[in-house]
Amino acid sequence: MLQARPQTQPIHEAAHPKPPTGGWSGLAAVASTATGPAFHLAPGTPPEGAVVICGALGPEAAAALLRGPAGVVSSTGGPLSHTAIIARELGIPCVTNVPEARDQIPDSMVLEVDGTAGTVRPAPAIPSPRQESGPVSYSDAAILTTTIPQAALPGDGRVATLILRDPRSADLGVLVRAVADACKASAPLGVLLPDGIPPSSALPSQPPGFRFRTANGLALLWPLCAGALPRRVVALDADRRVIFERPLDESAS
Repeated sequence: MLQARPQTQPIHEAAHPKPPTGGWSGLAAVASTATGPAFHLAPGTPPEGAVVICGALGPEAAAALLRGPAGVVSSTGGPLSHTAIIARELGIPCVTNVPEARDQIPDSMVLEVDGTAGTVRPAPAIPSPRQESGPVSYSDAAILTTTIPQAALPGDGRVATLILRDPRSADLGVLVRAVADACKASAPLGVLLPDGIPPSSALPSQPPGFRFRTANGLALLWPLCAGALPRRVVALDADRRVIFERPLDESAS
């Protein structure tokens, strides 16, 4: 065994139905349905509400997933694949093992993704995005980002910032300095580890000033200068609307 992680969301029983008329079938990976324009994952960021067409997803796809895609269609994998796990954690409808997806589905085709039945088909219209606009309270939240802050953290009321990074590919010196600067400003800065990787596999040695924490299925490097974990973690899109949020249960740390 190379890696293990806790199951934090129930696994949908996969089905492999007959292809719908004019559509495609795969393995149902994340239940629910969604509609949006197809976007083939490549260099670039999909628009909000798009259906991401991809192969196997890795940590490099984090920025695309934080944009709030309507659904995910993968040409490979199944309900236990890395792609399905990520989509399940974020609550994104997902169908995997659609080998024709990347060759036969053109960009911008409006699709209906049925992650319960395991089907993908052209759809006549695009509904409103799944995200709801409105005021967002950051009073007890850590805001999730994919970039290391180069300046003081925004004065928006957040209690902390979490960076979604794989420390093995990060500039560790910049990361450690950013955490130290944030502590001086009384605004903790932590790291959310992809796939819950433990420090022993993430880094040659645990960075100074950090400790490894787990909460509600999430793994973090949390600064020693900070106190308790925030009550929740929130990811936002470019318009400052909530993409997803999850409580950080301190009792699970």
